Amino acid sequence: MISPAEGVRKLRNAFILYAMAEIAFFVSFISAVNFALSFLAGVSSFTSIIYLVLSDILGLVLGIIGGIFAYQGFKSFPLIKGNADGGAIVSIVAFILSPLSLLVGLIIGIVGFALMKGGLDKISDYYSESTIRQGALLSLIPVVSIIGCIIIAVGLNKAENKPVAIQQPNPVFAQPTFYPSLVNQIGLGVIKSNGEIMLTLDSKISGNIISVRIENTPYFANVSIPINMGVNNVKINMNTVISLIPSTTYPITLIISNGMTSLTVNAQAIFNP
Repeated sequence: MISPAEGVRKLRNAFILYAMAEIAFFVSFISAVNFALSFLAGVSSFTSIIYLVLSDILGLVLGIIGGIFAYQGFKSFPLIKGNADGGAIVSIVAFILSPLSLLVGLIIGIVGFALMKGGLDKISDYYSESTIRQGALLSLIPVVSIIGCIIIAVGLNKAENKPVAIQQPNPVFAQPTFYPSLVNQIGLGVIKSNGEIMLTLDSKISGNIISVRIENTPYFANVSIPINMGVNNVKINMNTVISLIPSTTYPITLIISNGMTSLTVNAQAIFNP
C-alpha cells in the first residue's frame, strides 16, 4: 500500500491524463463530424480519418493509464476505497468503449466520475482544499469536465504541499460505522525519537496493523504488525528519526486489517524522546 502523499501525486497525474484523454476524444468527435460532412458533400477527407484514428488511440491509452493511476491513488486512502476506486475502474471501461461508441463511453464515464467524486470530496475536506471539490463537480459535465480535471489536478498539487488541516476531523481515516469498539487503547502510548511507538491495545479481533500515522505531522509508515484477541503490548517502528515537541500528546491513527475488511483505530501517545 502506498502512502497518502504518494496517493495524492498518483491522483494528480491521473486527472492530468484524464484531461488529455478527453481532449483527444473531443478532437476525435470533431474529426468524425468533418468526415461525415465531407462524405455528404461527396468529398473524401483522408485527413479527418487520420485525425479520428490517431486521437482515438491517444485518448484510449491516456484514459487507461489515468484510470490505473486513479485506482492506485484512491487505494492509498483505505477507508475510501469502496466507491472511489470502483469509479476509477468504471472510467477505464468508459475510455475503452469510447472509440466504439462515444455516447456509451460518455454515459459510463459520467457514472465513473460520479463515483470518484465521493472520494475526491473526502480528500478535499481532509486537506482543506476546496478546489478539489469544485473540480470534481465540473468533471461530471461533458466537455466542461476537461476544465474540471485540470482544476482537480491543481487542487491536488496544492494539497500535496500543505499540512493536513488540524481543525478538521479526519474524514478519510474516520472511524468506520462497523463495530467501532473492536480495538481500544489502554492508557497513553509513548513515541520515542528513534521512531518507536509503544501502545497497549485491547482487541476483540485478530489481524494486522498495516499503517500508522502520527496526525498533524509528516510521519506515516506502512507496517505489518500482528495483533491477537486480548491485550497487546505493541511496538511500532516507523523506520525514521522522529522530531516532535517533547511532553506533547499526539493523536495516532492505526489501520488494522483482518484480511477481509479494514478498521481505523484512534490512539494517543506522548512524545518522550
